[in-house]
Amino acid sequence: MFVHLHTHTEHSPLDGLTQVGQLAAHEEAAGASAVAITDHGSIMGWRALHRACRGRSLFPIYGVEAYLAIGGRFDRQVLEVPGDSGSVDREDAGTKTRRYYHITLLAENEDGYRNIIRMMNAAEDSYWYHPQVDYDLLEQFGRGVIVLSGCLGGPVATHLSMGDEQGARDALDCMIRAVGKDNVYVEVMSHGIAGEEETAPLLADLAEEYDLPLVATNDAHFLDESHDVAHDAWLCLSTHKRVKDSDRFRFNGQGYHVRSEAQMRALRSEDWWGRACDETVRLAQRIGRDVAPEPSSLLPHFDLPDGWESSVRYFHHLVKRGALAKYGEDPARPGHLPKRVADRLRWESTVITGADVADYFLILHDLIRWCHSTDPLPGDEGVKKPIRTGPGRGSAAGSCVAYCLGITNVDPLEHGLLFERFLNPERVGLPDIDTDFERGRRLEVLEYLQRRYGVDHVARVGTFGIDRSRQALKDAARVLDVPSVGVQLAEQVPVFEGAPLPIDAVAVGDDPVGEPFRRVMRKHGEDAVRVLDVARVMEGSVRSNSIHACATIVADAPLGELVPLRYERVKGEPVEGAPRVAGWEGGDLEEIGLLKLDVLGLKTLDLIALACDMVRANYGVDVDFSVLRPGSDTSEVGRERDRLAFELIAQGRTAGVFQLGSDGMKKLAREVGPTNIADVTALVALYRPGPMAADMHHTYARRKNGREAVSYDDLTGRADEQRVIASVLDETFGTCCFQEQLMALGSAVGGLDAAWTNRLRKAFSKKKKDLMDEVRAVFFEGAQSGKGPGGVRFSLSTLEGLWRVFEGSASYLFNKSHAACYAHVAWQCAYLKASWPAEFGAAVLAITERSKDRERADMLSSLTAEGVQICAPDVNSSAVSTTAVGGKVLMGLGEVKGVGKAGEAIVAEREESGPFTSLADLMRRIAPKKMTMGAVEALVDAGALDAFGSRLGVLMVCRSAREWDVPVPRFSFGVLEADARQRARLGAGLGVSPLVRLSGEVGEWCEARGFDVVDISDVGVGDAGARVRVVGVLTGWDVRQGRKSRYVRVELEGSDRRVVTGVGFSRVVESVERSEDAPRVGDVVCALVDVEVTGGESVDSDDGEEPSEAYVQVKVASVERVGVVDCGRRPNMGLRDPRRVRVVESVLDVTDQCAASAWIHDDVRDVRFFNAPEGCEEHVVVVGAGNVLAWASARPRFGWR
Repeated sequence: MFVHLHTHTEHSPLDGLTQVGQLAAHEEAAGASAVAITDHGSIMGWRALHRACRGRSLFPIYGVEAYLAIGGRFDRQVLEVPGDSGSVDREDAGTKTRRYYHITLLAENEDGYRNIIRMMNAAEDSYWYHPQVDYDLLEQFGRGVIVLSGCLGGPVATHLSMGDEQGARDALDCMIRAVGKDNVYVEVMSHGIAGEEETAPLLADLAEEYDLPLVATNDAHFLDESHDVAHDAWLCLSTHKRVKDSDRFRFNGQGYHVRSEAQMRALRSEDWWGRACDETVRLAQRIGRDVAPEPSSLLPHFDLPDGWESSVRYFHHLVKRGALAKYGEDPARPGHLPKRVADRLRWESTVITGADVADYFLILHDLIRWCHSTDPLPGDEGVKKPIRTGPGRGSAAGSCVAYCLGITNVDPLEHGLLFERFLNPERVGLPDIDTDFERGRRLEVLEYLQRRYGVDHVARVGTFGIDRSRQALKDAARVLDVPSVGVQLAEQVPVFEGAPLPIDAVAVGDDPVGEPFRRVMRKHGEDAVRVLDVARVMEGSVRSNSIHACATIVADAPLGELVPLRYERVKGEPVEGAPRVAGWEGGDLEEIGLLKLDVLGLKTLDLIALACDMVRANYGVDVDFSVLRPGSDTSEVGRERDRLAFELIAQGRTAGVFQLGSDGMKKLAREVGPTNIADVTALVALYRPGPMAADMHHTYARRKNGREAVSYDDLTGRADEQRVIASVLDETFGTCCFQEQLMALGSAVGGLDAAWTNRLRKAFSKKKKDLMDEVRAVFFEGAQSGKGPGGVRFSLSTLEGLWRVFEGSASYLFNKSHAACYAHVAWQCAYLKASWPAEFGAAVLAITERSKDRERADMLSSLTAEGVQICAPDVNSSAVSTTAVGGKVLMGLGEVKGVGKAGEAIVAEREESGPFTSLADLMRRIAPKKMTMGAVEALVDAGALDAFGSRLGVLMVCRSAREWDVPVPRFSFGVLEADARQRARLGAGLGVSPLVRLSGEVGEWCEARGFDVVDISDVGVGDAGARVRVVGVLTGWDVRQGRKSRYVRVELEGSDRRVVTGVGFSRVVESVERSEDAPRVGDVVCALVDVEVTGGESVDSDDGEEPSEAYVQVKVASVERVGVVDCGRRPNMGLRDPRRVRVVESVLDVTDQCAASAWIHDDVRDVRFFNAPEGCEEHVVVVGAGNVLAWASARPRFGWR
């Protein structure tokens, strides 16, 4: 027998290619009693090994190949060593600089398990290329740790390979001093490397001299011998090389797979080698079992206020106090809760305290309370602005206890939400309570947790990037130097339930779903075979380490003693103030008993908070959504605002409204005509692929508006059975929209209790046939015997019909708790937009990233339709961000592309010293370091300096204005150029579209050619599949190189400022390039396009933010410029007696600085120039004595003609 004690897995970054699960299966099949993993400086695979060995006949050995510092771990010393003193190298290396040794550490028992965790976490503080340990750290955390002397890169073998026997002895002495002689083994390997072969006998002699056991190991990095080519390719990924490159990272020698016992014993003939192989078994027997600590609750104990000794009693106190505030007293029993509320809370509290998670609810209650308060961070003074939180997310909204504690803000009793969907007596572990916070203030929330529970008790959760089939195909093809093959193969791998199918699911067999993939395989022949051979091995391996977007763990003990931690690093340096990152994934952390909180950042909450601030500032109205809910404000003004909100949704005026902003959702909202929050909840649930494929959304709309009767005749003709079914489905007009309705039918019809209804939901949502069959038997038996609350005995035919409904709908039913929470956020947006459209629109623009021009353009179009005026930024009135002033939207200076920090400097100077009186005043008061000429030009283009004169005129003299009070000439850009410049700076043009202003000329041009055209703005989802001729402003033209030919990404803006994107292929690109009158960005164009609909609502998981939207795209068949006259006011170039001079100084240059010359008057002195780009004619502004004397125009970057 042989036990592998030195094995690298996928958790040795882009070095190991052995998947942990496959390793455990492989070694069990080989008859091994145990298997170790020893990844490079990483213990992130330990929990995966624990899972993989669970239920198998072998046990895991937890280890690490640590990076041992040369000298002290903070000293950063190096050592010059022979080029072959390690398994990895460059082919031509003679010597190399080593920054660390390798040393193998194994956990003998639970102490060793914890001490290796402590040691590796401490090594993060001495990170130099890798986390490094030293002998002092090894001694500090040596209890329970077994030390193997390491590979050829270890301290003992390294010095032996250098002929330094004393150095090798010194290294062994240090190991023995650190952990004791009984815990040190001399490690020996054989991979055909010259240095390794020479040192192996010396290692054996040294072990005998020191009376230490000699143990044979294999530096395994991949599973099977046939994987060597794939592993070599895997190495190329880490260095961005190709397999054919000669000077690259590679392994020397051979045999880096998980060798069999026979292969290991056959490597050498010496007796000591055979004994070294036997020693692996004895070492494994010494460990003897899985030494991972048993899971235990690591939930932090909530610090109770003075006077409270029991967290359960304090929990009950807070719940009752919150319930009285939410629901009031029972009129018949003063001081008591209404019976329905009391019964629900009693049941929920019993389940919660029975699961011993009351402290969990107290922790969340405390966190939300702090967010809503003005209390500063613990230890700070003063006050903070409250942090807005969401109304809830996922199944937690079904808890009345969470609602009464303020953790959620959707009444589960009002909305018919089920607690058992969230928590039931059968659930193991902590329930999931996801909470949304303002995205911009999420770091404050994390810092509160750190200060409240201790910095070393809080960490973010790590994740692993997996090389799934599509990515594996691309990776393999890239390093094999056939990238296009990988791209084409990857494109033909279908995605199912959010994940691409495995390679063999489409490459093997005759399933029609894989035929397009197999067609590409046949097309590329041997190249495709090579790619597949490598990609199959890569597929499913860990490719990278990442950080979960929101998951955070909080523990009752220092996390550094419990789990591997790492720093979030940028260029090797820790990010200051950021919580450390746990090296295991969320599920593993929860399994060992840690509390995982999902601290989600929701951008919409930032939007709502900013809009409410503007409403308060502008109108003195405090919109408090912590107490304001649909129908809760019964005042005349409140009822009117509520009516306006639902009217806005029903009319589809929902641009910028959470969940309801897509074209398809707007159309469905108009069809349904929501009049209450229940309708909005149904909208959120129905506008998804499953319900839409079954036409459920249209059925709901027809029945809601009386165009189709609600009937259950297709299920049963019996009135008593219909009444029971209607008690559940009437709220959604006979359609089954929610998972909770499935559960409610299980209870109402079959008398299922909370545990069984949850099993019913899980059976269908997870497609577990065995569980389905089990639940069906219980459901049918209960329904036929009248166990439901109404005592109705259902017929077999009715039950079979209901079961078919379950089967047909369960795969797409949505979580009602989640939908209700989303609906409330959508309603809050609609409430603000309907009553204060300028403030809402300004908030949308202020929080929407400049990279999302589609969203910004959609909002601008919506505001225009609402009659809201949108004003360009202005240096004398704009804030840094977009604001609402007097019912108008005023764009912010900081949102102008190219302005940067200059916007803050301008606002600060204006607030301190008053408005700017002229261009020269602005240029003199803002230092050049704070406001560069690039920023000035950006402000001009955006319209922020319009108060000082025409944009072209300001642009001509702004450089001179730093020295003189230069009059601004009355020269202006044309309509199209001014609009193009502004769009480039703001992400959208403002005011009336050039299409409208030039509509007469555009119409004449199209009529002259006999074109029947439509505005691109009028093309919608309903035009999918049609070929139409459109007009629009060309706002984007990006030519790219495809696999075979070039193509172009196109953007067209309509008269309502909405932008439609599209693509044109090589024929379109070549046609435009051949044209003598080719369109440029900013021109009005006429295009023949095929209309397509892209995207669509994807089923949204509980931790997702928003589903993707369906929107129109076009495929461009042809495009040409519409001939319109776009002339601004230009200077006259009637120069007399010119002479040719050399340009000496460029003062104003909005294009490129380049050498040029100009024609000027003889009497001009103090000459300053505006240079045109190199390659153009000589076009120049000549300035003398501070006055503009002459101007000549080129056709520069924005399409001047």
